[in-house]
Amino acid sequence: MNWNVVLLAVITVAVVVLVIFLIQLVQRLTQVATAAEATLRTINELSPRVESVLASAEKELNQLASVTERLDRVVADVEQVTSSVSSVVSPLASNLGGLFKPLQFVSAMISGVRTGVAALSSFRSGTKDEGNSYGSGGKEDDPEVRAS
Repeated sequence: MNWNVVLLAVITVAVVVLVIFLIQLVQRLTQVATAAEATLRTINELSPRVESVLASAEKELNQLASVTERLDRVVADVEQVTSSVSSVVSPLASNLGGLFKPLQFVSAMISGVRTGVAALSSFRSGTKDEGNSYGSGGKEDDPEVRAS
């Protein structure tokens, strides 16, 4: 047997395997190229929509930034007004405690005067007022009358 024939056979088998591998590689590259082309077509179709959505989003963000700036100014104004009102109301509120004590005293005095006047008028007339607790000194308060 001649080594040339054996080497030729080995080279032939290697070339056949290489050709099969290259055919499969070309088929796979064709599939990838077809998929890439379809993806590129889809991107080209979606590109105008994406651009319009981005433009709309940019416009909305600009409006939101404007509203946020105005809101910040309003909050600053509210804080300033709150501070001003607090500085005015705080001393008044602390002084109200001193004002309520004399008012409570005057209210208690008026209530006492009313009770005294009612007691005096019922004592003078000799009748007992049902709502008063001071009594009239009538017969029903006498222990001897109650016992009989």
